[in-house]
Amino acid sequence: MGRSLSFAKKHAAGLITCLLYLVILTFWIKVIPMSGAPDEQIHLEANALFIADNNRLPVSGVDDLRFLTNCRVNPLGAMPCTNSYNTFPQLNYLISAVSIKLNRLLGLVSDATAARLPQIVYAIIFFTSLHFSVVSVGLGSSKALMIALSVCLIPQVIFIFSYLNQDAFALTSASLVLLSCTLALDRGRRHGTLPTSAVLFLGISLGLLLSSKYNYFALFPAIFIYLAYILHSTIPERRGQWMAIIKIFVIAGLIAGPWYLRNLVLYGDLLGGKFLIETMSKFHPLGTARTMKPSNIEFLVDNGWFYTNFRSFFAVFGFMSLFLGSFWYLIAALLVTIAIGGALFLAGGSQHSKGPVFIAFGTTVLIIAMSAYHSLAIDFQAQGRYLFPILFCVVPAITILMIEFPRRVGAFVAIWDLFLAAMLIRSSVLICSTYYG
Repeated sequence: MGRSLSFAKKHAAGLITCLLYLVILTFWIKVIPMSGAPDEQIHLEANALFIADNNRLPVSGVDDLRFLTNCRVNPLGAMPCTNSYNTFPQLNYLISAVSIKLNRLLGLVSDATAARLPQIVYAIIFFTSLHFSVVSVGLGSSKALMIALSVCLIPQVIFIFSYLNQDAFALTSASLVLLSCTLALDRGRRHGTLPTSAVLFLGISLGLLLSSKYNYFALFPAIFIYLAYILHSTIPERRGQWMAIIKIFVIAGLIAGPWYLRNLVLYGDLLGGKFLIETMSKFHPLGTARTMKPSNIEFLVDNGWFYTNFRSFFAVFGFMSLFLGSFWYLIAALLVTIAIGGALFLAGGSQHSKGPVFIAFGTTVLIIAMSAYHSLAIDFQAQGRYLFPILFCVVPAITILMIEFPRRVGAFVAIWDLFLAAMLIRSSVLICSTYYG
């Protein structure tokens, strides 16, 4: 009891903020209709609701034909028809299906709302994981709260947690990977070796991330670098390091492996993308697939890919139809430019921060490149949520810089958090006035 009270006092501000975050999320879930959430009807009907009604997983090409036959001429990528998401790992949909079934026993809300409820749990895990990942590297609770809010207050992040989709589960899984890495490093150094609990947590979190969205695979080069650093720092013997790696990836494989094995058996394709394109080609001519040559980068610019991605990374709602005023995106662009320039400048003159910040920068470039390739070759998607893995480059970079330059970085993060809070209020007013005005 005493330890619980001590923990509550130490992290009182974080706990209060977490409760406020819960209130905001519940409010957004309540006010945003299904007609205002991108592809939620597909996520629900083709996946979560299908599982709840049929007590089995959907099979693409069999159970999703009404989506795969919904086609159009697509000059902006190869995919001409609607994606049912059946070929993706179904873990998050299984969780929503369980929520639907439990709600049917209790009769509290609609199936659509019940499918959304796990998003609240994901969001709270996301917030607390970010907070405690910063605390575990030695920063105080107040600074950790500031860094967590620098991501969690982004209106688009809250929007993602307000309806059924794959991105929310992916964000949560990635936050658990970040927390498992920081805890492993902290506990390994304190114990002189990597505890079994840390190995287990690393394996589970990586398994969950592998069971989420494929665009988060861009984080794995950085994850491998940090895993190597953690193992080298906590396990002195080379054999022990290899044993830990094997254990971590066996655990991750047990969680994520069945989804890819299922795809391989059903579709002859680990990720399912090739199968989808081939199936769609039976119902409609494929669109135009492009490569990453310079002229096609210009094509992205001409079609507003970069501009729309930037705006929708922060605050674009509905079916990419509800925008804030230009002022908000201009201020966001100014602050982001200052942040990138300042981070590179500070890290460039620091032996301590240089490595993590430049890894974060390189991973950010990789994430943008992968999203650009997907838009050119497969399906044109200028949606900021596809760039959300960048958030897991931002948090470690801010954290390492905050440790070394607490006053300058702390002042900027405080300004950024205030801006996001104002942007969130304006976004809430826009959503309410649009649907209930």
